[in-house]
Amino acid sequence: MSVVFRKRRSAVAIKGANIFQPLEDGEGGLALANQQDYDVDDSCDSDPLIDNVGTQDLATLHELSNEAILVQLEQRFKGDLIYTNVGDILVAVNPFRDISGLYNEEATHRYLHTAPPHSNPHVFRVAQQAYKMLIQSHKNQCCVISGESGAGKTETAKLIVDHLLAMCKGTGSLEQRIVQVNPLLEAFGNAKTVINDNSSRFGKFLEIKFGYFGEVLGAHLAEYLLEKSRVVRHGDGERNFHVFYYMFAGLSPQDSESLFLSDIFDFHYLRGGIRNLTRESAIDADMADMKDQYSSLLSVLSTVGFTEEETQALKRTLATVLHVGNFEFCESDSSFAAIQQGSALGFVSQLAGIAEGALHTMMISTQTITRGEVLRKNFTTEKAEDNRDAFAKAVYGRLFGWIVSKANDLLKPRGVAYERSKDVENGISEVGILDIFGFENFEQNSFEQFCINIANEQLQFYFNQHIFAWEQSLYEDEGLHMATIRYRDNSTLLDMVLGKPLGLFALLDEESRFPRATPNSLLQKFSKTKAANTHWSDFETVDTHQRRPTIATKGGALTKRGSLDLSSKHHGPYFSINHYAGKVVYDSFLFLEKNRDTLSQLVQTNLEQCEFDFLARLFQGKMSRTGSLRRIPMGKSKARGPVGTDKGKMSVSAHFKNSLLDLMDKMLTAQPHFVRCIKP
Repeated sequence: MSVVFRKRRSAVAIKGANIFQPLEDGEGGLALANQQDYDVDDSCDSDPLIDNVGTQDLATLHELSNEAILVQLEQRFKGDLIYTNVGDILVAVNPFRDISGLYNEEATHRYLHTAPPHSNPHVFRVAQQAYKMLIQSHKNQCCVISGESGAGKTETAKLIVDHLLAMCKGTGSLEQRIVQVNPLLEAFGNAKTVINDNSSRFGKFLEIKFGYFGEVLGAHLAEYLLEKSRVVRHGDGERNFHVFYYMFAGLSPQDSESLFLSDIFDFHYLRGGIRNLTRESAIDADMADMKDQYSSLLSVLSTVGFTEEETQALKRTLATVLHVGNFEFCESDSSFAAIQQGSALGFVSQLAGIAEGALHTMMISTQTITRGEVLRKNFTTEKAEDNRDAFAKAVYGRLFGWIVSKANDLLKPRGVAYERSKDVENGISEVGILDIFGFENFEQNSFEQFCINIANEQLQFYFNQHIFAWEQSLYEDEGLHMATIRYRDNSTLLDMVLGKPLGLFALLDEESRFPRATPNSLLQKFSKTKAANTHWSDFETVDTHQRRPTIATKGGALTKRGSLDLSSKHHGPYFSINHYAGKVVYDSFLFLEKNRDTLSQLVQTNLEQCEFDFLARLFQGKMSRTGSLRRIPMGKSKARGPVGTDKGKMSVSAHFKNSLLDLMDKMLTAQPHFVRCIKP
């Protein structure tokens, strides 16, 4: 089984109050009460493999209404039965605890592909069906795991991977590497949010490749839309990515000294990117637990195949990011930015292998070449801060991309079995496991939540097509009578966002090309397009005074570096989208900045030419159309030519749209198996 980096909650049984509650008006679907709303009991000794409570398949109910579904799910949940079928869909209610015996050896054997069919709903049964269909049809399969943030999608994905490998009796080093990839990416791509202690801040699609007889040949990972902005800024009660805290808790004194890492509270990026936060409110990590997680991370890196030299390079790169966050700027006599004395300039210079003079210049200015002449432009303090944060985000983003690229190189099919399978028709097929960020609706929703929720809209459309539209068309083609099923078709919403030339993303890209564009001009463009398009009914502009109170609107707003600004210029204007899961209000203030994701060409060039060879290779690698890092050049890094302009750089929304297209192309060629996770 895979290493679980998060310490699991103690086994407790739920009893008492009604834990299933309807959502508020305007938020369609089912909701469960918060965990703290009901009591716990340590005395439960029910067997989760004995399924004798309620109805196993809700599709067999005489009345399939919201109320009937809630009653059944509640009854089963109280009996430790967290899995329930609705036809071909598995509903999984997250228990937030261990349920003894649920994934034991008996459960594993019950759902092997060679075992007799078993009707009890279980996540292993989903893996069993996918594997059996793959062996029988030699066609690609896809496990689509959906649900809101904190509903248990990541753990469900790991359980499916574990059982797939158990069924093909995969016990070798390749299978162990595949198992360990998930917790590895969790360390670098997951973080604590206000609603989930282990929230995936990226999407991943793991494709396990099998030979003609069901043997494992290799695997491939695709990662989507890492939330890089979390590196430099995160909300109150949230944290940066897990790996930073693991590192501080587990580094040896020698490593800490060589990386110039002292007290965790000395680093702005671990305090939310805001200087004025107190220690108590900023970092509440359990350092004893984090130390154990760090040891597990080192073990996983070794198992997957990362060398000791590469592991040291990872630590050095992470330390560089943290020290960059401690750069402080002041206004010089010329009214332009200057780096304050006492900032981490010397530390970053040594870690990144960039001379202090060149580092200082690239942090407070940029330069371009126009008609053969080098032009230098000095930054204001605000622009210098943006440049610093762009530096840190770019380094971390490319580091994460390199980890995925390295893992793919270690997991790619090779050897005699692979060569033999290539020569057989339909000799290689895949099971894909999609674990993507859940639908989010925070008190303050920005560009990241917008992209995340559009990805979930696309998955909902895929779900609707398979479960409703295509099923109905199949009945019609066969001349069979079927009552029309009414469901919300969200295709018009997707056209409103993804369409060209007047979709929200296309308009955002268009406005991002204008240097003087503002959040107000962006929203004006949205509003003007809505007025001319009747199918934009799911879009509305929102007045600041009409939206629900948020942290940002109570008593003033914090600027990016901590000073309190009582004006509203740092927040808004707002707009809302009526999603399939309910209405979400978005703050458009940082949409343009985050979509551009601009990195100074002077910073880019200095990083390509730095003396830290690992970091230089990261920035010499090219980005794909989906925003992932292509294969990195091997050997000694080579300096690139003089500073110019990267005219081929794509916006974040363009990368995101291409990612969705790529993901849908893969899923449309596979037989889907749906798991819907619900958060109690």
